[in-house]
Amino acid sequence: IIFQGTYDGAGHTITYRSDKNQALFVHINAQSTVHSLTLQHLVLAWNIENSQIHHCETNRSLADKIANSQLHHCQTDRSLAGGKVENSKIWACQTGGYIAAHLIHSTLQSCQSQTFLVRDSINESQISDCVVCFDEDVQHYFCNKPSNTDRINHMGAITRLLDKNSTLERCLVYGNIQSVNQEKNDYYAYLSGMVAACRNSTIRQSVL
Repeated sequence: IIFQGTYDGAGHTITYRSDKNQALFVHINAQSTVHSLTLQHLVLAWNIENSQIHHCETNRSLADKIANSQLHHCQTDRSLAGGKVENSKIWACQTGGYIAAHLIHSTLQSCQSQTFLVRDSINESQISDCVVCFDEDVQHYFCNKPSNTDRINHMGAITRLLDKNSTLERCLVYGNIQSVNQEKNDYYAYLSGMVAACRNSTIRQSVL
């Protein structure tokens, strides 16, 4: 289903009674708005584009890819976006996973995650006033073997790579950080700092 228009959930809950990973919509686009909705065992949409999403909750991820959109006051038990977020603005969101795997030309403000803020890379983006609180089960996010031969997967508390004139400021990392430094699937994943690598970018007033 491709959704175009305004969807007011009016505070109601939609429950999908299956363990399969399903989405309420395949695609949300064309200046659409979805708000005030709670989902159980459902992703909101695989792709969100040119839309506004706010005051939505799910015990899954909200989407796989987000582009040219605004999201605020959303809450997920898993990642907000399993893939990339591009040309978007996200604020006041909470997630039990990470906000996105890749953040490109976007802004992220006043958000909170329980694993990493952005798992792999932040490019041409501005991050401010965000909090990462590592939980007891953070290690299940190390699911891919690193490409380097020494089997060490260097991770950053905020992101693996801060790149291309990105800015990170007034962010805080705390919690069970030691749970990251362990062996899984015959390789080691360990925390290298707030970011594992920083290129042509700025970090200000942030604490690990």
